[in-house]
Amino acid sequence: MTKEEKVYVAYSLLTDNLPYYFVGMLLLYNVGYSYTSIGLMGGIAELVSIVSNVPSQILLSRVGVKRIMMLSIVLKLIGFALLFFVNPAVALFAAVLLGASEGLVEGNAQIYLCLLTSDELRYQTLYRKIAFWSRLLTAALTISSTALMTFNLFIPLIVSILFLLTGLILLSGLPDVSERLVSKVNQGIQKQSQLVMMPIFVLGLTMAVLIMVTNTYASLLLQKSGVSVAYIGFILFIFNLMMAFGSYLAQKINIALLPLVAVYGLMALAIGLIGKGVVVTLALFFVLRLVNGIWQAEFTPSFNQLITENRSLAWSYYTTVLSIVFMIADASFGHLADMFGIRWLYLIVGVLGLLTLVMTKAVTVKAHD
Repeated sequence: MTKEEKVYVAYSLLTDNLPYYFVGMLLLYNVGYSYTSIGLMGGIAELVSIVSNVPSQILLSRVGVKRIMMLSIVLKLIGFALLFFVNPAVALFAAVLLGASEGLVEGNAQIYLCLLTSDELRYQTLYRKIAFWSRLLTAALTISSTALMTFNLFIPLIVSILFLLTGLILLSGLPDVSERLVSKVNQGIQKQSQLVMMPIFVLGLTMAVLIMVTNTYASLLLQKSGVSVAYIGFILFIFNLMMAFGSYLAQKINIALLPLVAVYGLMALAIGLIGKGVVVTLALFFVLRLVNGIWQAEFTPSFNQLITENRSLAWSYYTTVLSIVFMIADASFGHLADMFGIRWLYLIVGVLGLLTLVMTKAVTVKAHD
């Protein structure tokens, strides 16, 4: 790796793995925020992220991707600092800043890495390495973040701020690259709108929902399967190690996306149907997390390979639609869990994954014909 690539790797690992991400809800509740305030903060942040995503592409052509990424860090720093006031009104303003921060950085970090590396192959290799190291760091922070709260509830938030400050310094020392636009903006919009019909676009949205649902309810399902709460933290640590191993495999083996969707859907179905004992449930979850790690290391490079023009706009479309889908899925699957139970969620997402796989395969075959 070049010196600039090493600096970017350090920046990415620090800013993508903030301790606050792993204990945010627990931290906010224990320092005095109500469930209502926490829920409002999450909803406002998600909504602002969606609203600010597409307009951020206008800034991209005017100020450059690096300055947008730096602005994102500054907004997040201010938002985190406001949480120390433990005031519901101030917290809502913090949520606006945190949502805007996410909206600005989504997709742009990948664009910057693409432009920083010398060619597409080098980008893919570096991205998979970052995914592997990030999973290892996530595994460590999953356990250490809760441990830090035993000394002081605000320590994870303080460490997150230090991570962001270090990331800001590292990013400021990197070159200011600018995306090369080979077509007019309106032409780029017309071409990139075809991404909605691309199989990989649909696959990406589907797998993102499957991963979100299976990860969100994993702890509760493990507890219902007989796993003691005292061991769940350690098991989640092992899950993250499995994802790191999946990222490592992606560096060594070229794995297509469609088989990953098939395996993930089948494992989700199996958890819903036969995952009633501790051993069987854990084994199935291990496979899920392994596939999850491989997918996350493979999807972004594969997606970028299909975008030859105006990557920023393509990622903006994707992340905006994904955010909307997440908002709908959060409410829908929560309601389904109340009505039918958690195991039914895994059956539903398993069927959803397999149906999407069949439809995507059919569309792909028809397109080739």
